Amino acid sequence: MTGEIFLACAKLDDFGEIATECLSASEWWQAGQFRLPRRQQEYVGGRFLLRSVLTKLTGSGRSSHEILTGANGKPFCAGGPAVSIAHSADTIVCAATADGEIGIDVELPPRPRDAARIAKRFFNAEEAEWIAEDPDERFLALWVIKEAWLKATGVGIPGGLDSIQCTVLPPDIAVRVRGSEAPRLGFYRRRQAFIGLATTMTPQESVLAFRWAPQANDLVDDPELQRVAATPNDPSE
Repeated sequence: MTGEIFLACAKLDDFGEIATECLSASEWWQAGQFRLPRRQQEYVGGRFLLRSVLTKLTGSGRSSHEILTGANGKPFCAGGPAVSIAHSADTIVCAATADGEIGIDVELPPRPRDAARIAKRFFNAEEAEWIAEDPDERFLALWVIKEAWLKATGVGIPGGLDSIQCTVLPPDIAVRVRGSEAPRLGFYRRRQAFIGLATTMTPQESVLAFRWAPQANDLVDDPELQRVAATPNDPSE
């Protein structure tokens, strides 16, 4: 289905044994490379949630999708929609769209850090000054937005957090990108989670939100996902 973004959230411990039912042989091999059981659980859970989202988007079964990992470490669905996965603490999020590229990131506070100091190092002066007024909240907001965009472009953190400059003034996000077309960005909250979403084509108004429901063993609509701010439909506005 084109023109829409499918976004899903889940708690890592809510999948149970069902998460192991549809992974490919290559995904099982990759899961086995993680020494820590928790990291393995994050990988398996993320791939299962992503397959569930792809089923919602395409109507095809979870095991019908070939999910691979690119040279840059970014997962992709062979011959299918663009996808992205992120996790923080016990929360996994993923997103998929048939239009353009996509990136998603999530952070759950609190995480010990000197937010103002890190902002001065990685963000520009205007952003660092804005963050200093409310470091814990504003740092995470900008971090997830920027990382989502770097994931969408496939360059990740090495691509430079300062390559994209944002001003978050709800309900809008103003954005400037170095050497690239202006992206479509969204900043969301779900309970304690900060979620950033970036796409190259699909407006943020087109997000369909789901959560994993253990009782139903399926994705259900998620009214708790709230959009705080987004770029206008025309990012150049």
